[in-house]
Amino acid sequence: MLSTSTRTKRQFLLCDFRIITEKSPGILDSFRIIMYICSCLQPVIYFSVKLQMTEVCTTEKKRINYIDIAKGIGIIFVILGHSEFVHSHILRLLSGIAWTFHMPLFFIISGLCFRKKGNEIIYTLFKRLAVPFYFTIFLFVVFYLTTGHIDESRDWIWGGIYGSGLSYSTPFYIKGVGAIWFLLALFWAKIILNYIVHLPEYLVLVLVALLAYWGVYSYSRFVLPLEIQTGCIGLLYLFIGFLAHKYGLLQKFYLPPLVFSLLIWVLGYFNNYGYMTLVNCDVDVISIIVSCCACYVVLLLSKLLEGFKLLCRIFTWLGKNTIIILCFHMFELYTGISSKIAATLFTSEAVDSVFFVRMVWCVFFALIIPKIPYVRKVFSL
Repeated sequence: MLSTSTRTKRQFLLCDFRIITEKSPGILDSFRIIMYICSCLQPVIYFSVKLQMTEVCTTEKKRINYIDIAKGIGIIFVILGHSEFVHSHILRLLSGIAWTFHMPLFFIISGLCFRKKGNEIIYTLFKRLAVPFYFTIFLFVVFYLTTGHIDESRDWIWGGIYGSGLSYSTPFYIKGVGAIWFLLALFWAKIILNYIVHLPEYLVLVLVALLAYWGVYSYSRFVLPLEIQTGCIGLLYLFIGFLAHKYGLLQKFYLPPLVFSLLIWVLGYFNNYGYMTLVNCDVDVISIIVSCCACYVVLLLSKLLEGFKLLCRIFTWLGKNTIIILCFHMFELYTGISSKIAATLFTSEAVDSVFFVRMVWCVFFALIIPKIPYVRKVFSL
């Protein structure tokens, strides 16, 4: 049981955190944030480590649990990052923090689960990643056709064929498909790693680094279809996750690496080094380091959450349905459905309420899609 003084500290943690961050903290304030968070979480960490962490990763079930929890956290931050907040300072802060790690986290998680396969991997990945991508494009086309927006539906058809996350006007107009670019990028990253992972490790590392550099360098000059360049950058995170699993970096809990990673994450964010957008290949060495530290913290936090049954069940369920949530989040984001619902139901604070409407929307479809016979096959359910 936590003492009364400890519970009181945790109740005021978020309040103190906002007060500190509003002062535009430098290095000293960043240290204060880290030390305060660690002091408040110390009883929770001790409790979870004593009862849970000594056995974690000893079975496949445990590995799936914390990975699904991390995916659940990641998809929430994806939606947070796509939402605007006017009145809530905490949610605005979390929305900014989301851009430091949310998409790299999914690549690293995929690397943790990566296993080399034969040529059948192409069919498997197409079924699990490309089919949901094109199904989402189909939803957009049908929606705009039925609402009389013929030009918009045509743009989505060509956008889906080209497969670019962002819109471009030169040398010709291409409609951006939004965050479902990740599905195509992960498709390429996994295929590339599958066919080079058998090579000596140092050679794989060199190839991965060169491909990532090529992705960043070439993107500023031309944009290839189907997110091939972004896939080469995602390959770097995928390989990092693969190495983390191979060398057991997450099998044991050590407080010093957690504190160090948390410190790098906070320093990077408040010094404008953590913000990254993989979709336009806007990455550098520092942002990669910051995002990896952030992902390490989130993954360890996910292991801690395994000791809390209710939170574990919620985040695990969200993690198992991330692709459904991502696809239907993109649909409501581009069609503006959630914004219209929020404006109707919450006229006073409609902007801040959009996030919660989006969560309800995504959860609703994550619940019903597995119950629809033919549609569930789209998501390999």
